[in-house]
Amino acid sequence: MKNKPFIIFYILVAYVFIQFCWWGYHIVDLNRQVYELSVELENTAQPDAVSMAKTKRQLEDKLVKRKWMVIGEGSVFALLLVMGVYITQRAFKKEVDLSRQQSNFLMAVTHELKSPLASIKLYMQTMQKHELEVLKSEEIIENVLNETNRLTSLVDNILLSSQIESGIYLMVKEEVNMSKLTDELLENFALFPHKENINIHKNIGPDIKLNADINAMNSVIINLIDNAVKYSDDSSNISVELASSNSNVILTVKDEGQGISDAEKAKVFNKFYRQESESTRKSQGTGLGLYILKYLVEQHNGEISLTDNEPKGSIFEIIFKSS
Repeated sequence: MKNKPFIIFYILVAYVFIQFCWWGYHIVDLNRQVYELSVELENTAQPDAVSMAKTKRQLEDKLVKRKWMVIGEGSVFALLLVMGVYITQRAFKKEVDLSRQQSNFLMAVTHELKSPLASIKLYMQTMQKHELEVLKSEEIIENVLNETNRLTSLVDNILLSSQIESGIYLMVKEEVNMSKLTDELLENFALFPHKENINIHKNIGPDIKLNADINAMNSVIINLIDNAVKYSDDSSNISVELASSNSNVILTVKDEGQGISDAEKAKVFNKFYRQESESTRKSQGTGLGLYILKYLVEQHNGEISLTDNEPKGSIFEIIFKSS
């Protein structure tokens, strides 16, 4: 039962509030009883009507002051209790969400590792057991290379994420020809686990350079295009643009996929986050790509934005600001 921890938490919170209200009631009732007993004692000790009236007023004033004291202290306590519950609930929900995301991540990694390994094994067994034509052999070898590249990309992302979390990821910045790098990665489309008939249109400005770590830029471009491919339908288009404006380098990727809702736009860059549950997954991925992408962009004095594409899809735009 997924919501069991929350149900237990809210039951405990309700119990605490009920106990608080019961405590308040008894404090007020106790003061009332003390007041009645005091009046009764004073009436017995002071038969003079004037003295009795004066004493009664004093006791009534004292009772009122004690009531307000209880109300004041109780209100402060209730406010602190509500704040404590709110903070605890947020922290509790965050931990539960993180635990679910980590569980999804482990399931995703298991799937992402087993799937290409199974494919590679099947291809190799096919070549081992059958005499194949040259063209068929070349096709199988190409598929094996694609699956190997897919595994390499997954392992790279896991290692990179671990280095980022440990604070040991080091970058060596140098002048990188972003135009050449982007062109080379797009030409070698086999790096990406692509779908049928996806067309990538490129508009790469000439000789655009950036002071950056080349491995980081390689990861940024691959993860950005890989994300667009994963959530695009067959026979759709992806646009990749690289331009320079006011000494800033601008990389834009547009897809015609399912798009991302406004509620999820702020979450997609979180570690382990995926738009779908592992039990109903329709696309590949581990929830690390965009998390790594955002980190690397920020380490290069950059900003990333996510907007809707028309009529459908998403637009990721990265602006590397000049130093």
